[in-house]
Amino acid sequence: ADDDGLVAIVQKDASDDGEFDIYDGSGAASVVLKTDGNSYIAQGNVGIGTTSPAGKLQVEGDSSNNNDATLVIRSGNSGEAPELRLNHTGTGGVWKLFGPNNNDALQLTLNGSTKVHFDNAGNVGIGTTGPGERLHVVAPNAAIGSQYALYVQSSDAMAANKGGGI
Repeated sequence: ADDDGLVAIVQKDASDDGEFDIYDGSGAASVVLKTDGNSYIAQGNVGIGTTSPAGKLQVEGDSSNNNDATLVIRSGNSGEAPELRLNHTGTGGVWKLFGPNNNDALQLTLNGSTKVHFDNAGNVGIGTTGPGERLHVVAPNAAIGSQYALYVQSSDAMAANKGGGI
């Protein structure tokens, strides 16, 4: 929009739902916020807690609150689990989970208990948060349903039902 045109509009749509639109210099809506339906920011980066986001979405916490930069994804349906999808439209990409500090670790946690732990040396712990080797498995209590800490089974039809546990 130019100096004589509209820069922002607050309105209701045909269904009486609210809408807030911000237009760029060419007159195209570059930010659209709707009370029902799709909202979007057409270009640029979005920062929460920062005025200079380095990517499409950057959530920046402050040092006074350890959970301040937490991103929560929650399903709206009680019977369905939430999903985090990382889609790649090209070929040959490498997926990364990045921790910027030398002592960072990655943990997969279920029901408040760490199930898999990746430490900063590249060691993986299953059933332990202190792996001492490349793969360190601590067996669950046998009463839980498994007598083995590690079980290997062939998927080859010739070796059907052939496997062994440690």
